[in-house]
Amino acid sequence: MINVWDYTNARRLKIIDIDGKEYVGSLVCVMDAEENGEEEDDITIQINDDTYIGFLQSKIARIDIVQ
Repeated sequence: MINVWDYTNARRLKIIDIDGKEYVGSLVCVMDAEENGEEEDDITIQINDDTYIGFLQSKIARIDIVQ
């Protein structure tokens, strides 16, 4: 399982979910399970002005830092 806390200082990320879909965006936040009300930590990125996407750790296949 991906440790989303390894990416707290990244600016832009490419996240590939377990279905193989790719998302590129700016890091918004990393939250632990107690904060997000889920059973695991998550990471949220902003794709564009109107779109924010959150990913639970178990739904992430890979994360790359984008320069």
